[in-house]
Amino acid sequence: TVQSTYRRHRPSPIVVALILWIVGYYAYLSLFSQLIRPRHVLPIIPAIAILVGGCYRQLWDASVGRRAVVLRAAIAVVFASSIGWSAPGFSDLVVSRLSRQDGQAEIVAGRWLSERYPPATSVLYDAYGYVPGTFQHVARSFGLTYNAIEHFRPRLLLVRDAIATDYADTSLARDSRVGESAFLDSHYFYRYLREHRLAYREVRDFGTVAVYEADESIQPRDVPWKELVKMFGFGKVLGVRAARRTMTNVHISAGNMAEADRQRRLSERAPSHVFDRFTLARDHLRRGEDREAARLVAEVVDLIASAPDSFRAVVTLHVARAYFETSHFEQAAEFATRAVNTFDGLDTAHFERGVFYLATGETARSDSILRQSVRRFGRSPQAKSLLEQLVEVDIRPKEARRALETHFGEVQVGR
Repeated sequence: TVQSTYRRHRPSPIVVALILWIVGYYAYLSLFSQLIRPRHVLPIIPAIAILVGGCYRQLWDASVGRRAVVLRAAIAVVFASSIGWSAPGFSDLVVSRLSRQDGQAEIVAGRWLSERYPPATSVLYDAYGYVPGTFQHVARSFGLTYNAIEHFRPRLLLVRDAIATDYADTSLARDSRVGESAFLDSHYFYRYLREHRLAYREVRDFGTVAVYEADESIQPRDVPWKELVKMFGFGKVLGVRAARRTMTNVHISAGNMAEADRQRRLSERAPSHVFDRFTLARDHLRRGEDREAARLVAEVVDLIASAPDSFRAVVTLHVARAYFETSHFEQAAEFATRAVNTFDGLDTAHFERGVFYLATGETARSDSILRQSVRRFGRSPQAKSLLEQLVEVDIRPKEARRALETHFGEVQVGR
């Protein structure tokens, strides 16, 4: 029957897995890879070799009867011919791989780096470049942009011609898998780097690989390198607006007004550095890294020192909320007080200050603040919601219920 025939010839799970891997990987290359080079198919070669070997084994085992000797001889001839055809190429590949340490530009450049720079030097390098394992602060890129430079602020760049060439033709930008904007960002970065328009100077050219070193304007970030790599991987890029503004000026100096206008528009939509630092501080708070969070909060405060009072108050209140959300109630009350003192007209700061003090246990002070806030601004739905949250999560629930009843006319049923 068909069913019994299928059972006898049903492929094993291993064969199915190998076929799915080959088909899936090739489909990925076809759909998402902008340029396909021979090295890109290396991951599927072992799977193909296993399948081909299995086919030879199947044919060999199936050769029975009077013609077995002839069939197996034919199989052996085909196998030997295929080996003979591929042997020279394989031999050349082995020789080139064994000798590349002596002459390949990537290897020579990597060795030169280890001889010239200390292990703590930060390096941003193009994919398939070589940075010795002794270097502790490294990050890889498949297309450098000034956004990445501003995020990492590395001391060294290791640039490969092969990667830069991928972005050389701007006619490919619209259909690029990375998107038109990202393609153009990489195109102009490599172009202006070669034209010495950026804050990096070439210190050594190895033919197909070049090393660039930052000038004094590129100062390292005080964020741990591993944290920078993690953030970049999740799309939390620091200093995007500053990077866009820098590239706007570079485009203007190069006379490329169309690109300058594009960068200007992108910079207007980019998150500010203040927001970047605040987000990072909040992430540290959520992980329980209070000391690092406090350092970043202090940096946020410094960054907004010259901003209008209303803006400073709003940012300070966001800091207070971040502390409140992570159960740092005393710090939350402190920053809410700063927000009120900075800009007295921010009504939400008054109400939240009262709620935060209630969470610390200073009920009398909280009651006074809430009473004055209601009298001045009217009842606040946001403050009411915060008090209900305190009841919900069992933080000073009795005091929160009393505040709801006293200041918002809400009678909460006790638990």
